[in-house]
Amino acid sequence: MIHNRYLSERTHRLCNVVVGLLLTTTACLYINAYVIPARFQMLGLIVGGVVTLSVTLGLALVDPKRFSIMEGVAGGLGYDELDDEEE
Repeated sequence: MIHNRYLSERTHRLCNVVVGLLLTTTACLYINAYVIPARFQMLGLIVGGVVTLSVTLGLALVDPKRFSIMEGVAGGLGYDELDDEEE
């Protein structure tokens, strides 16, 4: 039995954007809080915002057929294997 588990391109793009936004925001906030000295905090926030925005837009514009976080996490092509009965 074949189950169609393909999701629309919008869903892949949305997942790419959400995961990319979460990862880059977390990384930028960590760097800003623990690595950058206190007098450069505002500069760190501006650079972190630019990096987060660019990564998010990049992941939104990438073709889901070439790169998809959802497919990487779920694995496979989206179809269950055909049941081969060897009788």
